[in-house]
Amino acid sequence: MLFEEIIGAFTGQNRRNRQRAAAIGVMLGAVGGAIAGLLFAPKSGAETRGDIAKVSVKGAHAVRDASVHAAEKIADAGGRAYEKVRDVSVSTAEKLRETAGDVGSDVGRQVHKLRNKAAQAARSAADKLEEDEETREAREAGRRLRREARGAAADTVADVLEDAEEVAEDAAEEA
Repeated sequence: MLFEEIIGAFTGQNRRNRQRAAAIGVMLGAVGGAIAGLLFAPKSGAETRGDIAKVSVKGAHAVRDASVHAAEKIADAGGRAYEKVRDVSVSTAEKLRETAGDVGSDVGRQVHKLRNKAAQAARSAADKLEEDEETREAREAGRRLRREARGAAADTVADVLEDAEEVAEDAAEEA
């Protein structure tokens, strides 16, 4: 449980969960407002159905755009995580090269120092490998979420467009 919270904080999943809950609340409020508007609308049924068809199509496009934007953000976050891992690897390699270049004239003392530095570098590399594994897991979790978001968005858009087309056809038949 704690590990999932840490991964969620690292990948931004906790923030996305809060944003998802807020988006659902906004959508439910919009649907409730639309229903109330229909009940108290002074327009005829045909006009109201035509308006509903237009709003449904606009809503479907808005959902599609929002899902594309969310997928782009997820891809960007994965790219940034990759760049951080790469930067740390390059930095560690440079530090190791500098350390190896510092071997001086006193070979016995330098060998002892190098042993200590090598042990320290091994601990650091082991720590970095553990961080790399967590980053890899976080990146894979982000990719899974992106695929799920795209699938859910595509399903939602298809459903909304299908409903909008049915409403438009009904409105056209009654007009």
